[in-house]
Formats: sequence, C-alpha cells, structure tokens
Amino acid sequence: MKVTGGALKLRDALIRLLRTNAYSEISIKDITKEAEMNRTSFYLFFENKEELARFTSELFLETYSENLVESYDLYPSEENNKNIQNAFRYIDKQKEIIHALWSIENLSFSPYLLMQDSIEYHIENYLRKQQRSRIDNDMISFYSKLYAVNAMTTVKWWIETIPHPSYEKTADLIDTCCTKGLNYLLLESEA
Repeated sequence: MKVTGGALKLRDALIRLLRTNAYSEISIKDITKEAEMNRTSFYLFFENKEELARFTSELFLETYSENLVESYDLYPSEENNKNIQNAFRYIDKQKEIIHALWSIENLSFSPYLLMQDSIEYHIENYLRKQQRSRIDNDMISFYSKLYAVNAMTTVKWWIETIPHPSYEKTADLIDTCCTKGLNYLLLESEA
C-alpha cells in the first residue's frame, strides 16, 4: 500500500482510540470520526479494520527493525552498546504506539508476534550474510528464533518497568544476557 496522508490520518486515529478502547470495541465509524473523515474515504485506503491495524504495525515495524539490526552485532563492541542505547531511545519515543499495537487481540493478527517475526527475519538474514562455513543452518534458524523471543521479552520488560532503567544499564544488560550469552551458541558451533 502506498503511504498517503489519508492512510496516515486513519493510522493515527486508530492509535489514539487504542489508548482508551479495546480493539474489538473500535468500529470503522469510530476510526473515521476520530480521523475527521467519512466512511467512504476509509474504504479508499483499507478493506477493513484489520488491514488498517496491519498497516499501522508494518509501518512501525519497518523503522523498528532498521534500528534493531543496527544495534545487533555478532561480536559485541562499544559501538554495539551505543546502538542498543539508540534502539531503546527509539522504543522510548514510540512506547505509546507499541502499547496501543500490543493491545490488539485478534486470532488472525498479533502485532506483538509480528514484531517478533520481524526481529527473527532480520537477525536470520544478518547471520546468513555473516555465515561462516561451519555454522549449521538449523543453528542459525534456532538462534534467530531465540534472539527474537529474548528481544521481545527485553522490550516488554523495559516498557513495563517504571521508572525505566537508564539506556546505558539496559544496553549493558542486553550485552551481557542476550548478545554474549546467546552468541555463545553460534560461536561454539564454529569451534
């Protein structure tokens, strides 16, 4: 879908409504009223409410995934630590959108799982580009899934922890627990 002003107005309206209403209780009429658009205009951009929710999630995920991949490095370094801090600064700025998206409960669509799948996809691609001849494809697949689950757990923990730990402390925790700990699985397979 082409990103247009009308589609963005509908996205913003959905996010505002999700802050105070359950996804299942929000109607297209509610969304168009909040966006100050008519119902016919809604259907110029989206077939239904779920398509709008997917669009909202995917637009967010695009930027989120770029930030995440920049913060990932197979070999931890000072630069990696700074990139993790930047990724959490981005998450901090977007936490209301993240909460709104995670509140969507639908059997065929889960923004939380979309985020996890996106992380898994980007990490697996990153690892395949870095692949050394002795790293097993199954190990890359397993590691990518494990990393994605850990990344989502970390983001959820960070968003729900008030007050937030500092970006520096969060980056150190991730470096110690996720990066060094999980990388051990891959690096051991090379030995």
